[in-house]
Amino acid sequence: MAVNLYQLQYDDETSALPESGFLTYDCRATPEFLKREVAHLIRFYDDVVVDADVNDYFALLSPKFNYKTGLTASDITAFIRENDQQDIYLFNPYPMHVYNFMNVWEQAEVNHPEIISIVNYLFCQARIGFRASDLHRNSLNQVVYCNYWVAKKSFLDEFIKFLKKLDHTIELMPSCQKNIYFNRTEYKVDACFYPFVFERMITTFLFINHQYKSLSYIYDRNFNGYNTLNRIERKFYYGESRKIFDLWESNNERGVEEIERIVNILSNVFQPKIYVPYVGKLLRSLVKTLNVYRIDNIVKENIKS
Repeated sequence: MAVNLYQLQYDDETSALPESGFLTYDCRATPEFLKREVAHLIRFYDDVVVDADVNDYFALLSPKFNYKTGLTASDITAFIRENDQQDIYLFNPYPMHVYNFMNVWEQAEVNHPEIISIVNYLFCQARIGFRASDLHRNSLNQVVYCNYWVAKKSFLDEFIKFLKKLDHTIELMPSCQKNIYFNRTEYKVDACFYPFVFERMITTFLFINHQYKSLSYIYDRNFNGYNTLNRIERKFYYGESRKIFDLWESNNERGVEEIERIVNILSNVFQPKIYVPYVGKLLRSLVKTLNVYRIDNIVKENIKS
């Protein structure tokens, strides 16, 4: 079993740093300004992965991987060898999204309004039985974004087929429909819907295909994204409450509606929804402060084994 960790390079500033231990996959000749990492991943599979041993692992990591996670090639390889027999390993740079949202599409709709409707249309046209708008849960060992994962070649064989089918479905659409996927979305950088749709497909593929074994990396306090978490989120993620929730969810027999109820409670604890003219911001700040001390009790009171 070999672990092959590449970092995507799309310009002169994004080659892998020597200290990261990653190899560089040079895409400067084909920058793919619209399809971005998705197109690079498909090409990477065809160039590097397709003829490899089915038990070897591969990653085409984002240029921001080390910056966002703080992890190096040796960290990743050690994690894989300590937790063998998985089909895919996830290194989600936004670990609290799992507990703030039911699934990746609910989170996507907040940042990219209308994305759920165009995803529903895409799956309908591809004749794949999935609707992003249906109530469903993406759990800890399913949620990841973009190129923040390492997968076995046998897994990639099927996942790339899935991506190619969806991409081909878009290419065959009439221009008026195809253009929707390349319209600009509301985001902090100039980008269209396409990459934000496809960066969530790894999670959806895992949701649809339960036969694959996946494992999410749990960060310690050296996590580069530590300062992006508020005080309540830090206490939850690094304390016992997250472990209690994760264990409860993995053993849950009450159905997705009960998980939704608990996730909604947690989300409102992490980010209180208070809309009062003039004093709403102050009240939210006060409630957040109280919630730092209440979070453990809230979890214990609402999660019944």
